[in-house]
Amino acid sequence: DAIFVFDGYANWDVEARTKIRVVCARPYHALFMHNMLIRPTPEELKDFGEPDFVIYNSGREFGLACQEVVCCRWRHTG
Repeated sequence: DAIFVFDGYANWDVEARTKIRVVCARPYHALFMHNMLIRPTPEELKDFGEPDFVIYNSGREFGLACQEVVCCRWRHTG
């Protein structure tokens, strides 16, 4: 089983951007978020660091910290 990870931004205003990491088990969920979020440039990706918000969509339960969302067994993308 593969795990897909996508790092992106919400908000076009650079001063107010939120760094978001998406972790999912299905490639089409990663592709969906690739289209929904702002893709970082290679330079921005090098300095991305820790995300402000993490979304897990892998069909498993995880121990959660603040600013984390889990979507278990969710298959609808549109």
